[in-house]
This record gives sequence, structure tokens and C-alpha cells, in this order.
Amino acid sequence: MSNNSIQQADFMFIGMGAANCLLVLKMHEHGLLSKKKLAIVELNSNTISSRNFCFWCTQEELLKLKLENLVSSKWEQIKVGTRNYQTINPLSYYHIRGNDLHNKVVEILKEQDVSYYNELYTSKPLVKSNSFVINLTDTTIEARKVFDSRPPSYNLVESNQSHLLQSFYGWEISAHNHTFDTSAMVMMDFDIPQNNYCQFMYILPFTKNSALFEVTRFGKEKITKQEAEILLKDYLAQFGFSYQILEPSRPL
Repeated sequence: MSNNSIQQADFMFIGMGAANCLLVLKMHEHGLLSKKKLAIVELNSNTISSRNFCFWCTQEELLKLKLENLVSSKWEQIKVGTRNYQTINPLSYYHIRGNDLHNKVVEILKEQDVSYYNELYTSKPLVKSNSFVINLTDTTIEARKVFDSRPPSYNLVESNQSHLLQSFYGWEISAHNHTFDTSAMVMMDFDIPQNNYCQFMYILPFTKNSALFEVTRFGKEKITKQEAEILLKDYLAQFGFSYQILEPSRPL
């Protein structure tokens, strides 16, 4: 495109994480994308693929959301720390792979009039009459509606205040000579070093031989990949089985 080219769109999506992907699915379901021109601004459209999304809901709520075909695993029992397994009926804990959500949205967008802009946009959309405008390196996009799913920016806090950030990082592993109980997931196992934060482990068994081990932190700083991997290695060592890392999840 030439410099300062102006592109028009009905709907513009800034970032294609879980929020905007789910929004696209719902808009498609209600026919809101038909005969509309879309603009998607995303530096790396594959970012969502390596993430895992989990949520609680009933079977009826899942069907209402129309996400049942994307669910890869579910658990109807939980184990909190060292406590015994307990049922969470009528709820289940559902897991959706980011790759499956991403692929579903890609298939839907193939049927639409979409322009992709592979660029990191760090500013805020400008208001112009009845539209919104963003200026990219070589292009200006004007859109009637903008859906911005980028993480918010936070104001600096006072000395007696703090923001508690939730961050997590995990490994999907294949275990050798070990069998997981796929009927239940383990949540909030605090039996790990806290390191002046609030930290705990999740175990999501996908199959009898594979599971996601994930460390979660609540604190003023996000957990780093290096910090998380030390905790994961030490935590897994207590089980006494060898394993292979299949897929690391992205830190958030």
C-alpha cells in the first residue's frame, strides 16, 4: 500500500486474543458479519494458538454459548491441594485449546471481506464524527465500530497501594511409566515456594499419559519464564516419573 492510504471498515478488531475471537464467533452466529468489511490489526495472529482457556459452567450454559465443539477436555471433579476429590456438579471445568479457537475463527473469516494489518498498534483510536480512526505505518483505517481486546494500561499507584497481577506459565507433558487420573483436575496446590508472592499449581490431566502442569502467581510482578520453569521442574520431580515437554503455554 502507498503511504497515507485510507481504508474503510465497518468493524475493526485490534488484537485477536480470546476476547475478540469469541466476539467474532458470536457476531457470526447472529449474522452481524454478513456483507460487512472487517479490518484486523494484529502483529502475530498465531499468538493465541499456544494458549489454553479454561472456564466453569453447566452443560446448559456451554450449549447456550455454542462452544461444545471446541472443548477438548472437561472435569467434573476437583482436588484442592492435598484434599480428597470432590464433585463440582452441576458445573464442569472445561478446557479449550487456543489453536482450536484460532482455527475456528480463521475458517469463519475466510467467508468474510477481511483486511489484515500485521502491525503492533500501541496508540488509542481517535474519534472522528461517527467513526474511529487509527494510524498505522502506511495506512489510516476508519471504522464505524472498534473492538479493542488489548490488555489495559494501569495508572501508577500510591506508595500504600499495589496492583495484584495474575500470571501463569505451564508445560504440557507426556509422562513415562505413569498414569494420570483423568476424572479430576488438581487446583490451587500451594505446596510450592511462595517467594513473597501468592503461588500455586494446577494439574489438568488430558489423557492417561499427558497433562498440563501450570504455575499461577498473584503479585505485583508477573512470573517470568525462568522463575516458572524452576518451580515446574521442582514440582514435577516429587512425582518421580520421567517426562517429555510437549507444549509450553505462554506466560501472561
